[in-house]
Amino acid sequence: MINPSCFKRTLNAGRGSPPDWCDGTKAIFHYQALAPIDPIKKGNGMPEGIDAYRVVDDTRKTWPHGYGKPLVLIFGKKFQLPVFETCLRSMLVDEVSQFDVELIELVQYPFISKKLRDISKPSDGNHNHDHGHMCAASMTNGTGYKELDELLKNPRPLRFIIHLLKVFAPDEYVPDSWQLNEKDKLASVESIRLKGNQLYIKKEYKAAIELYKEALTRLDTLLLREKPGDPEWIDLDRKNIALYSNLSQCYLNIGDCHEAEETSTEIVLTHHEDKQLDQKELKNSIREMFNMADTNKDGFLENAELLTRIRHNFLKHLEKSTHEAKESFHVIDKDASKFLSWGELLPFFNHENDDLGQIMKNFHTCDVNNDSLLDQWEWLSFLHPEQDRQALLLMTKKVLAIYDKNEDGMVSRKEFINYLPGNVDKSNLEYYQLENEETNRRRNDFDMDVDVNQDGFATITELFAYVNPRNPNLAKNEVAELIQLADANNDKLLTLDELLNRDWLLARSSLLSARHRLHEEM
Repeated sequence: MINPSCFKRTLNAGRGSPPDWCDGTKAIFHYQALAPIDPIKKGNGMPEGIDAYRVVDDTRKTWPHGYGKPLVLIFGKKFQLPVFETCLRSMLVDEVSQFDVELIELVQYPFISKKLRDISKPSDGNHNHDHGHMCAASMTNGTGYKELDELLKNPRPLRFIIHLLKVFAPDEYVPDSWQLNEKDKLASVESIRLKGNQLYIKKEYKAAIELYKEALTRLDTLLLREKPGDPEWIDLDRKNIALYSNLSQCYLNIGDCHEAEETSTEIVLTHHEDKQLDQKELKNSIREMFNMADTNKDGFLENAELLTRIRHNFLKHLEKSTHEAKESFHVIDKDASKFLSWGELLPFFNHENDDLGQIMKNFHTCDVNNDSLLDQWEWLSFLHPEQDRQALLLMTKKVLAIYDKNEDGMVSRKEFINYLPGNVDKSNLEYYQLENEETNRRRNDFDMDVDVNQDGFATITELFAYVNPRNPNLAKNEVAELIQLADANNDKLLTLDELLNRDWLLARSSLLSARHRLHEEM
């Protein structure tokens, strides 16, 4: 007896150790359901002889008398017949056992069996069967299946003969979309995209198309849960761009120009929508930040509150980036070797847009022991160089090479101030305004934060301190600069209106997200 309503008898012993049966475990099994022909009198057990039973269900029989294939049950997904989980938990793989189950456990059984048979019904048009609702009120005309209708008219306890074929732990199979919660479904989108990229590299374009379409379908189900225009909806919608881009490229490679054009149009529409929402999203983010930073709720942000917010965002970024690196490491490390090779890493990137040459260079830079593999710490510095001292030193050397025009191993005040990134049309009046604002900012940065000993030159040690996000002067300088530019009435305090009027100052600010500043090049 495995519970008061279920009695077990082993007919054929199984093999191996008992499965863990945690939530997400997948069991595949055949079963036969037998109903006693005669009513069972109270106090009497179930009859022994097979002739005393009639077959109600048999997974090995084809429709309409069964399902024609084994039943699959996922533990923890609230299957409507809990007694099946109870029975399976007592079994080993390859075991065959019989379970006598009391009527109280089987109230829903005829309806569940009807649903399973309906799903198994051939779709060749040779059979006519009404797919109605499965509640008891809708069964006035029966289930449409003789064996189940008889069971509804004359309820009986049942004997189940169960043969457990296979058991899979949650990490040993790819779950169907319906099994996943929102978090797991979102993670599966990225996993499917990576598999599609692997197929693309192998030029298996049609198979890649199916995977990209599946990922888009899963994204659509997630988007339906969010309100269009909300930050969560925007983040999800942006993921469509890479998938549609990959999909369009696949269609081009198989010569389907019409589908390639259709998917390209989706990219344009998504990108346009994204641009339209940016300004609104920025202002909403500023309002949210202000409410959290204004700890004394006086309607003003003072220097200390601004610094506290930046430090909070920085620590939050470090924690989140470490977690993301750990999660992505396990996704890419398919062979569980605890190391990532370049071959494993390659499908992780967008094969149309990413600069694979630079990525490979970064890979070898982070490969400190030169074994052509990245361990978890090397992977963290690959994704987030601000987390690792060695990576920060390499970044500092890169900065030195950019600024040090006379190659004397130092950056002079003039070299630092006169550097303007990007290509700018110097005939445009806006250029001179940009140059003036940027020059003043960089002069202030050099004097206050870079040139520690005030000798007019920045050594590699001073540049390292400036690049290091843990340098407290960076936050102080950012706050001082923001107050200087946004404080309209010069009271050394910032109101929400002052920040909204200068929203462009916060677009790349650590007040909204540390990621903005930590991942920008100087």
